[in-house]
Amino acid sequence: MIRDGSRGTYCFIGTGDTPMVHHPMYDFDDRKLPIGAAYRVALTEHYLA
Repeated sequence: MIRDGSRGTYCFIGTGDTPMVHHPMYDFDDRKLPIGAAYRVALTEHYLA
């Protein structure tokens, strides 16, 4: 937890029928990285506009 007053976000990018992160059987789908990156870019561009 950040306690210095900084703001942050957390979002879920759907990765299908797989156990949640930190589970030993979790398998991250690398094909989802461009979707997550594009989402963050769009948020930043909107914020800076």
